[in-house]
Amino acid sequence: MMLSRLGRRAATCALLCAAAACNNFLDVNTNPNSPTKVGNSLILPAIEGTFSLAVIGSWPSTLSAEWTQQISYNGSRANMKIEQYEIFPSEADRLWNVSYDQIMGNARILAAQADASGDYAYSGIARVLYAWDLSVVANMWGSAPFSQAWDPSNPHPGYDTQQQIYTGVFAILDSAIADLGKPSNHVPGADDLLYGGNMARWLKLANTLKAQLELTVSSAPGENKQARAQAALVALQGGFTSNADDANFAYFDANGQRNPLYQSFVDTRLQMSKHYVDLLTSTNDPRLPFQASPTRQNGDYVGHPNGGGAVDTATISSVNPIFSAPNAKLTWMSYASAKEMEAEARLIVSGASAADAAYRAGISANMAKLGVSSAAQTAYLATVPSLASSSDPLRDIITQKYIINFMNYQPWDDWRRTGYPALTPVPGALLPQIPVRFLTPGGELSTNADAVAASGIDPGLTGMLVHVWWDPQ
Repeated sequence: MMLSRLGRRAATCALLCAAAACNNFLDVNTNPNSPTKVGNSLILPAIEGTFSLAVIGSWPSTLSAEWTQQISYNGSRANMKIEQYEIFPSEADRLWNVSYDQIMGNARILAAQADASGDYAYSGIARVLYAWDLSVVANMWGSAPFSQAWDPSNPHPGYDTQQQIYTGVFAILDSAIADLGKPSNHVPGADDLLYGGNMARWLKLANTLKAQLELTVSSAPGENKQARAQAALVALQGGFTSNADDANFAYFDANGQRNPLYQSFVDTRLQMSKHYVDLLTSTNDPRLPFQASPTRQNGDYVGHPNGGGAVDTATISSVNPIFSAPNAKLTWMSYASAKEMEAEARLIVSGASAADAAYRAGISANMAKLGVSSAAQTAYLATVPSLASSSDPLRDIITQKYIINFMNYQPWDDWRRTGYPALTPVPGALLPQIPVRFLTPGGELSTNADAVAASGIDPGLTGMLVHVWWDPQ
């Protein structure tokens, strides 16, 4: 009897946990009492579910939302440590460990065995997720294990530079795109929890991801910004073409199946930021009621100042259930964001006038996805100056991308590389600036101390002020 979608997901996690019990960076030993090989259709949903939970719906996105002031902690100062730029080493372990062991580690297993069986649809998806997670690790920490990371004979892998990692990311992603274009002996169905085996949409996602990464590194030392922007435009030709292509991961209002952002917001004092609410209010942006909920006290929209003290939660807007409900879909990447990528790339290559159509299309697509009426979209766009008349078109593009990617990890990356939106560090923080790097994981300090030391980055909080390679500083 076929497992239900939820049952399959639960069974997958159980099987992979058993299979990984003896693993350390893919050091799989023969054990007659536990499986050492799991079928492609069981590995795939486990990787997708873990990636959605741990990468898109957890630390990278919630940290980004706080540090770029989309949300704010409305509580006592003693408990607002993240907003004050304090992270504990054990907390940094979460993303690091799950990325290497459960996402990238299992993606490598899936890609290898799918290659061997000619199941290129599976290997293509596996490599997309491997490259994506590897890019997030590089973006969060800069240098990290890569070339030595999965050598079972080396328990203390050295660190590659972020530039070296990105070379690998692009190579893996190009291999993924090639795999997705090959005939495949088997194609996923319900075991593909994102697209249900629609390989055309996976190919569009891979190309859109590539465009995003091309722009991420476009201002890095030694890079040719024009060439990177042109490469982004080429990738976008094979990328998303409408909101129907969006990578929306489904969740359900059941134990263990709820949207991870719901887990972040339920019974907490994380609410809308004053900076963000004021930004949308100042331009009469009709997306505000779709991203925020009205205050329980007066029914208006009010944000909490980042770094401010605790006030009555009834006086502050919460995140709208469109994003925080237990069964809300979690968007990994969207067509609207892709259009702003296109706008930025066209701005670099051809100037502001050439970027304007994509810029406006991105705004419209995001509003349509949220449910803003056509009339409200038209009225808002009529107030938006053309990029050709703007004193800073890049600011305008990234500001719209910041709104489009509400509660996603992308705004922190965009802020670090462009300086937009303009943000002021919170008062009373433990660091004088908004962090530009994540804290060194505690596990690395205890088991791979020589590699940490060789990186030259302070493993303490001040290491969070060290710019990564692609950050132009």
